[in-house]
Amino acid sequence: SEINRSSPALKFFFILRRKPLKQLILVFRYLPITCIAVLLFTTTAQSGEPAGGILESNNAITNVVLHETFLASGSTTPPAGWSLHTIAGDPTEQWRFDNPKARHLQSPIALPAAIVDFDSVGARELVLESPAFNATSSHEVRLSFDHFFSATDSLVEGKVEVFNGWSWMEVYSVRTTTPSVTSTSVNISSAAGCASQSRVRFRWSGQRSGYWIVDNVMVVRVPVTRLPVPVLVTGPPNGATNIVARKTSLSWWPNAPCPTGYRLYVGTNNPPDNILNGFDVGNGFYYNQGQFLNSTTYYWKVVPYNYNGSAIDCPVYTFTTGPSPTITQFPYAQNFDGSLYGWDLENMNGDGFYWQLTTSNPRSAPTTAIVYANTNGVTPGNDWLYTPPFRMAAGHQYKVDFWTRAANAATPEALELKWGSEQFSGAMSTVPVFRDANIINTTYTLSSALITAPDSVGYSDVYIGWRYFSTAGTQYLLLDDISVADNGVMPVTLAAFTSARITPSQVRLSWRVLSQTNNLQFEIQKVQAPSLNYQTITGSVVAGDGTTTTPSNYSWIDNSATSATTYYRLKQTSVDGSVYYSNPIQVDGVTGVRTNEIVPEEFMLSQNYPNPFNPETKIQFSVGTSANTQLKVYNMLGQAVATLFDGQAQAGTLYTVNFSAASGNGTALTSGVYFYRLQSGETSAVKKLMLIK
Repeated sequence: SEINRSSPALKFFFILRRKPLKQLILVFRYLPITCIAVLLFTTTAQSGEPAGGILESNNAITNVVLHETFLASGSTTPPAGWSLHTIAGDPTEQWRFDNPKARHLQSPIALPAAIVDFDSVGARELVLESPAFNATSSHEVRLSFDHFFSATDSLVEGKVEVFNGWSWMEVYSVRTTTPSVTSTSVNISSAAGCASQSRVRFRWSGQRSGYWIVDNVMVVRVPVTRLPVPVLVTGPPNGATNIVARKTSLSWWPNAPCPTGYRLYVGTNNPPDNILNGFDVGNGFYYNQGQFLNSTTYYWKVVPYNYNGSAIDCPVYTFTTGPSPTITQFPYAQNFDGSLYGWDLENMNGDGFYWQLTTSNPRSAPTTAIVYANTNGVTPGNDWLYTPPFRMAAGHQYKVDFWTRAANAATPEALELKWGSEQFSGAMSTVPVFRDANIINTTYTLSSALITAPDSVGYSDVYIGWRYFSTAGTQYLLLDDISVADNGVMPVTLAAFTSARITPSQVRLSWRVLSQTNNLQFEIQKVQAPSLNYQTITGSVVAGDGTTTTPSNYSWIDNSATSATTYYRLKQTSVDGSVYYSNPIQVDGVTGVRTNEIVPEEFMLSQNYPNPFNPETKIQFSVGTSANTQLKVYNMLGQAVATLFDGQAQAGTLYTVNFSAASGNGTALTSGVYFYRLQSGETSAVKKLMLIK
């Protein structure tokens, strides 16, 4: 049976289930009064066949994205994709689907249905949460459900909330007993926020007895004929000044109805057009320009569009970048009492607990940095605090001092310090230069770490990151009075420091020195991970070559190696007795070879070509030792957007991979700056690439 698709009337296909009348009523909620609907019925749907339908008008498709009648639920088991959560109260008390107290049911509600039912008082907060659905279309998104609510008083409440990708937004609530079954329909377009992974939840909360029955939950997307409206700009704020240029990305949040895409105008002129003039960024909510200059005022405008046209009267926003945040003068001090220009943070576990400032218990008044543990007692800490870039001269060693204080000696806090090429965790060194998982001092205590500039010539821009990784159930950690000092040029220019396991109890350490001055000797220090209490290995002295500009190769075998993961570093002593230390490397106790910061000549990650590119570019790499290897692309937020290689890479093989920005992880990428990171064992390297469409 067919319907003439050229007809202007709505065509509707629907599968009748066990409750045909109820479903038919639900459908008509979304049909315009003036619309002629042709209904085709079938009673041959197989058990488990998803209920749903398609409405089609003027090439704008309306569809049912979520339809739940709870037919596939058990007495205490929700349908596939649905979940139950106890926020407060007895964890054994949950939503059910079998009406155990035989409450009177009225059409169109019929068993099985979702019900929360209590005869006794007690504080409870119980959630029934739907599967995710896509709310990104340019349609109006509507939620409907049938329900009956019975409560002894207003201390019991039923709420319906919608997840917008960041938080839950309330769209409906009920506190008083409904006289009969209520059929509710709510426009949730704004609450869903055009999220691709939106969800609905029904939340019962209160301290009294009562019950709430919910059935026939449906989310549909309905065509609209309206133009989109201007977006809500989320960053940079309009009129903002002193913005860090290299970290600046333009971001916005759509208003309902959801646009199909966005055109971006950017310039140093107003109206803006001399950098981007109507550039189509697709349906993403942010754009990484990657070419903003320091100390420059920019103007920009976002024009959303949908099938009906483009938004009108879109405002022009402005921001001004600040000077370069790169630190070139040493010693550098940060006591968190003044400017934090160029600093950044990263909340890796997304729990909402991150580094911030406080006036409570600073070492140097008035403020200090603090990071709190998650109060749920379950989620461990994983929070980064990053410095601006330090311009470190090749061959120099730098000392980092900082003071820490724990909240309580009975709940040890944990902190480690790493360094890297960018302000995100994926670019940080694998082996920390400081690590303490037992910080119990309740007065400020000084800690130190050494970082050797990673390049043998020129200079490097190096970021320093502190990662809070305390176990669940701790309280907080304070960090104050950071200083970074240049200890001067090292007597040796170290080009490579690598390791190889010969036998389970033997590890060969090799290093290459390009030049040396008054070099008396090297010694090997090691420690079993995760401790960083390095000890010099007895008998590990390797004589230096004094003063020479001729490259020298050295090696030494540790005959006391164990199967545990081990960190090694070089202790270099000069003729005058001064001592320097290399950055540490790691040897894995299972697979054998793992290196860290100073990579061997065989390990190579090339700059992509062409760069900038659109839409494809090539990347070449090789590894020094056969190992499990990954090559991933990240956006400016540190999120992986593409995996280019994931497997065993063989030493001595030159690999060439193609990267297409048209796909990413299944989604076309917008123009901007991205990073690609090669990780082979514990050896890693990071480079930038730029996509310009």
